Amino acid sequence: TAGAWVGIGWRPSSMAGGQALLDVGTGKTFEMGMGGADIVLGEVDASASVGAGASGEASGESGTVSTMYAALYTGPPEASNDLAIADAEAFFEPADGGGTDGGGTGRVALAFSRATTGTGRLYSDLRAVNDSSASTKASILGQASDILWATGVSDGDGAFYHEATRGVRYVAWLDPTSSFVDAMKC
Repeated sequence: TAGAWVGIGWRPSSMAGGQALLDVGTGKTFEMGMGGADIVLGEVDASASVGAGASGEASGESGTVSTMYAALYTGPPEASNDLAIADAEAFFEPADGGGTDGGGTGRVALAFSRATTGTGRLYSDLRAVNDSSASTKASILGQASDILWATGVSDGDGAFYHEATRGVRYVAWLDPTSSFVDAMKC
């Protein structure tokens, strides 16, 4: 279990068009790749200590949580402090009943809070070019937003390529039940 990780990412305006979005690394041409995603990564690390870490990183009960940004369509994301998160923790929940509800999943768990707008690389980049609609375009509440996830095992130097254990979903955060019909729940 040491070295197992889970990552969750957001691409506000990922399905929107327009040169302004392409210029800051997001939009429809990045569909199915990671480009333009702010990512929260939780990694189980047996040597992690309990307590708060550096800005953009916090240590959980048995793992670390960090924020990253995917500048590339494919390839490793880079460390980033653009996405503000709070109350972050990552831990391994054993399958032998170690879960908080008495049962266990045998999975890496990642928990945190984030704002729906006003944070993330897209927001920072749009503000840098004085885009007056930065908050709207960089909101995960928009209809053109999606969520990405991936899991994997560390190669000893942190999170490593996820192979086929990844996915993407367009989510209507203001009406999430419309995005997750029973046959498509993750």
